[in-house]
Amino acid sequence: SVSSDYVKIYDSNLSGADTYTISNVFNSTYDSYIVELQNYTTHNNGGSIYVRMVTSGGVQTSAEYYYAGVQVTRDSGTATVTGNTDWGGTNWWLSNGRTDPLYASYANINLSNVGFSSQPRATTSSIAWDGTSQMRHNTMGWIYNNTITATGIYFFSNGTSNWQATVRIYGRK
Repeated sequence: SVSSDYVKIYDSNLSGADTYTISNVFNSTYDSYIVELQNYTTHNNGGSIYVRMVTSGGVQTSAEYYYAGVQVTRDSGTATVTGNTDWGGTNWWLSNGRTDPLYASYANINLSNVGFSSQPRATTSSIAWDGTSQMRHNTMGWIYNNTITATGIYFFSNGTSNWQATVRIYGRK
C-alpha cells in the first residue's frame, strides 16, 4: 500500500471569467495546503493576478493583508530586482502573465493557518513572461493580520477580460 503526505483535494480548469472563487476546500484536516496555478494566461500581456482568502459562505476578506516580496525581472539586456510590499492591503499580488499559451505562467502558494480560527499566512513563488520580452520571478510572504477561518481562496485580475489557469490544491498532512 502506498501512503502519501499530500492529498489532492481540488483540480479544475478555470476559464471564461474575470474572477474565480474556490470555496470550502480548507479545513482542519490538513496542517497546510499547496495551491498551484499551472499554465495560466492573463487578459493582456503584463496583466496581474491577485488573491484574497475566503471565509464561510464564500465571503472574501478584503483588508489586513501584509506582504513583502522580491521580484527579479530579466530581458535580453538587463536584470532588475525590486521589492513588492503592502501594509494592510485589500489583497495580495501574485504575479503577472501573458495572453499567449506558449508563454503560460506558473505559481505556487504554500498556505498555513487556514481551515480553523487563526491568522492565515503563505509563501508564494511564480515564474512568468510579462509583456513581450521580460521574464519575471516573484517570491513573496504574506500574513492576514486578523483572526478568521479561511475556507477558500479567491483569484482576480486587474483587467475586465477573462484569464485562465489549471488550479490544483493539495492538503499536506
